[in-house]
Amino acid sequence: MNNIILFKEQTEVSNLIPVHIHKCRCENYFWNFSIELCDWVRGEKIPENLKRAYNNPPTKSNYM
Repeated sequence: MNNIILFKEQTEVSNLIPVHIHKCRCENYFWNFSIELCDWVRGEKIPENLKRAYNNPPTKSNYM
């Protein structure tokens, strides 16, 4: 359990942005909710192409 990074232990992360069910993101990492730990656990690093997509979302939705 030493390599698990929990949200409440992070001081530089203040807000999580929902991405999917039980999955959020901050600026650099995805976070997954752990029911066993009752906290957000840091997941994989966000790839650069997804960071660009998050910073520049499309102006028009395909569903409209």
